[in-house]
Amino acid sequence: MFGIIIHSSGGNYRVKTKEGIFRCKPIGLFRNQKIELVVGDRVEIKVDQNIGQQNLNIISKLYERKNQFIRPKISNIDFAIIVTSVVEPRFNHFYLNKIITFFQIKKVKPILIFTKVDLNKKAENLDLIKKYQDLDYDIFIFKNSFDQKVKDDFLNLIKNKFSIVTGQSGVGKSTILNFIDNNLKLDTAQISFSLNRGKHTTRDYTAIEIIKDTFIVDSPGFSSLKIDFETDQIAKNFLNFSNLYSKCQFKNCLHINEKNCFVKKSTDLIFYNDYLKLINELKKITNFKI
Repeated sequence: MFGIIIHSSGGNYRVKTKEGIFRCKPIGLFRNQKIELVVGDRVEIKVDQNIGQQNLNIISKLYERKNQFIRPKISNIDFAIIVTSVVEPRFNHFYLNKIITFFQIKKVKPILIFTKVDLNKKAENLDLIKKYQDLDYDIFIFKNSFDQKVKDDFLNLIKNKFSIVTGQSGVGKSTILNFIDNNLKLDTAQISFSLNRGKHTTRDYTAIEIIKDTFIVDSPGFSSLKIDFETDQIAKNFLNFSNLYSKCQFKNCLHINEKNCFVKKSTDLIFYNDYLKLINELKKITNFKI
């Protein structure tokens, strides 16, 4: 029976199938081959038919993963729903561009949700949101709620997909999920203004079935992201660079010192400076020299 792992804890798993949710344990082959099963894995299970028996359902096969993440331990992600606050905590466009690049390298499509626009009395950063719209990202604006049409558009976009919602702490991830599904009642917390970040409120990595066959994993907020990619991966996947770099004069252009660099000529200065900052972060942890 085919299923998807929606929760894991101490070697025990909950697997969603067309027949329902089953508690399962993996066969010893996974342990012998040092394969750790994670939320999002597509698996085959064998259900024990003995009435009254528990934990005898087994996971017998793991299907090939299209992607995998270490933090959180999750696989087969289709969309990364990146939540960003316009104010409180303040808009960090470098962090946003960095995490967009991270997911694009992993072949995960970003969806951008901007929150607390109603608290933005000075209309700060709205021009930046327009810049992301001009790059053709799927964007949703969240004030106190979505209107029904926007909510429907969002659900239609992620329908039948496996997504992760992420972003810095305090931006309103749990609030958004509570609005999308009133039955969740996820904990939320006040922002720690002294640290310019929220207090972590999410404790587990569990896939939530928002609508039928549509799952979202609510991940804890985090303020840093390890850069473990090659320089050329960043050069080809930063924001919309994948659509631009082929027009550069040099095939392996890094968009820094090269002549006739189309990316450098056509990229917004704010975003281009964020690209250089990201390259410099990589430079500090590798032997790469510009």
